[in-house]
Parts: sequence; C-alpha cells; structure tokens
Amino acid sequence: MKITKCKSKKCSVKCKYFVRYKTRSGDRKAKHFHSYKLAKEFYNEQIVLQETGMLTSEYAQKLTLNEYVTTVPLTRGNETTQVSMQQLYDKHIKNKLGGYKLRDLERKDIQKFMDEDLAGYSPQSKKKIKRMLATAFKYASSDGIIVRNPAENVIIEGEQRLVEPHPLTPEQLKEFIALWDNDEKLSEFSNVIVGLAYTGMRPAELGAVTWDDVDLTKRTIDLNKSIRIDSKGKQYDSSKMKTARSSRVLAIDEELLARLRFRKTTNPSDKYVFSSSQGKQLNLGNFRSRYFKPAILKTELPIERPYDLRHTFGALMWSRGVKLDRLSRMFGHSSYTTTESWYGTWYREADFSGIEDLEKWKQQQA
Repeated sequence: MKITKCKSKKCSVKCKYFVRYKTRSGDRKAKHFHSYKLAKEFYNEQIVLQETGMLTSEYAQKLTLNEYVTTVPLTRGNETTQVSMQQLYDKHIKNKLGGYKLRDLERKDIQKFMDEDLAGYSPQSKKKIKRMLATAFKYASSDGIIVRNPAENVIIEGEQRLVEPHPLTPEQLKEFIALWDNDEKLSEFSNVIVGLAYTGMRPAELGAVTWDDVDLTKRTIDLNKSIRIDSKGKQYDSSKMKTARSSRVLAIDEELLARLRFRKTTNPSDKYVFSSSQGKQLNLGNFRSRYFKPAILKTELPIERPYDLRHTFGALMWSRGVKLDRLSRMFGHSSYTTTESWYGTWYREADFSGIEDLEKWKQQQA
C-alpha cells in the first residue's frame, strides 16, 4: 500500500494522488484524492484498519456509504455475482444514499428510498437491494462505525407472497388465449401462453426448451435447462436450474400438442420450441414489456404477470383431481411443503386412502 501521484488522463484535473490498498475480501482497489493531505489521512486509516481491524473515530465520523462499500464485499457470491451486485449498487444506491455519512443514515432514510426512489420496482428487486444494504451495514456495525443496522426493519410492501394464488378459471384462460391468437402482434407468442398454462413451467424453463427435448409421439417435454442472465444482462442456457427437482419430464396436454405439431411443421429449422417468428430464443425481458404488459391492458381478466399462468396450471390440475404430491413433482418444487404453502388450501379434503386400505385388510383377515 502506498501513495502515488496520479497521472491518469481519465481523472479530473483536480485529482493529484491515489492510494492503492486491499479490501478485506482481498480485492485490490485504488482511491483518488485532490490533495496529499486527504490521501495521507486515508492511507493512515487503512494502516490502522489492517493492523487492528478498527477505524479511527475521527475518520469514521466522516465516512460515507460509498467510501465504505469499497472496503467490504457486497455479497459472498462468485465473481459474476459480485460484478452484478456492484452494478446494482452503482445504478440504484450510489447517487441516492451513497453520499450519506454512515453514522447519519437512519431507518426512515432507507424506508423512504425504498418507497419513493424504488417505486414501481418489484418486491423481489427491492429485496435484493435491501439485502445488499443490510450486508454493508452489518460490516459497519461489526467495525464499530454504527450501533445498529438501519436496514433491518425496513418494510417492503408485497415482499411476503400470498399464501393462496389467484389463477384464471378455465373459461378465463380460454378468453386470454383467444386474445393472443386473434391479435396480429401478440399471436407470435400465443404458444408461450398455452405452454405456460398447460405445463406449469417457469418462464425461464419454457424459454430454454429445444426441439431435442420434445417427443411429440410420446407427448413429453424433458426439462433439463433454464435461461439465466449473466452480469452484462445477456441470456444463456444453463443446466443449473432453480431447484434439484426442477429437472423433470412433463406430459404434453392435447391443447398444446396440436400447436407444437403445427409449429414443428411450419418452422422445421428452429432450435427453440417457443421461439420468436424469426426462430430466435424467447427474450424474457422483451416478452414481458413488449407483449405481456400490452396484452393485460387489453383485458379485464385478473392476470398481472406470466407467472400467474403457472398458478393457473395448478388450478387446472386440482380441478382434474391431481393429488398435491404429484402436482409438486410437476412444478419441480424443492419440496412438498413448498407446494403445500402455495396450494394447500385448495386440497382441504379428507384422504380416505388409509381407511380403505385398513378396511381391505380387515376383510382379508375375516
């Protein structure tokens, strides 16, 4: 670690010195300063931090969130995850909360940031940002800079999932499919809607299905991969799926079978089953913004996102008498309890199978 004169053309004319140092995670960093005095203060502070693990009270008083996060990891994930989280921080937090002094940040500041600056973002996105803030504050607390974590009791509206989903009825589903079939623009992806509703696949699973995975004679789809997003926001197919049970074989319903046979006949050179009209892989982000959102604006049906069609599949299976354990395997849930937490209230009925077995046993003994 040392203080060096800055000769970089990328820096402003006011930048005179920079300090090279290592963070706790072992990453090499460089911090730039307008004067030697400021550079020396930071240098001395890093010496103390490396030797004692504690920041001096004088420096801690002035330390901003942006300055502090350069010294601690925002996630314990791999390199790709770390890059992704840093991009998320730079995009949403750096210019909003980053300039605050760590000791001045309060729970109400974080709550206001979540409610106002992140208004319109999904609870899942807010939760990820909140987790990143909580990680930074946890380190700050262990370093003695702050007393308590201001992100700990921040509330994210809609963070808790509804125990019971609200799927489309069979009649509503037919109406929704007809909307896609009869619209010149939407019809390009009407098979996607049918596929989601009649297989229960996650959108990322459906988009990765290739014709090699489909057997139209046996009427099966072998799910063995899923779409994932890299640090640059690009899609790629990965064999690493959401859960260990996500890799599964699904039966093809008659409603979907006819459409797939027609698609295979008319587009024999396509690689992906649920592709665009040009044969390209379904882009999940574009599909939601350019097709699905306009579609739900054209109808009064109670549907808000593609995932609601997965719930609709659950309702269809329930109406056909499919047991909860079988439904769990169809969904690729990590455990039976996950399925039960979502759909258990639909299955509030007596199970006579055990009694019937007991009665048969009694009859055999008689």
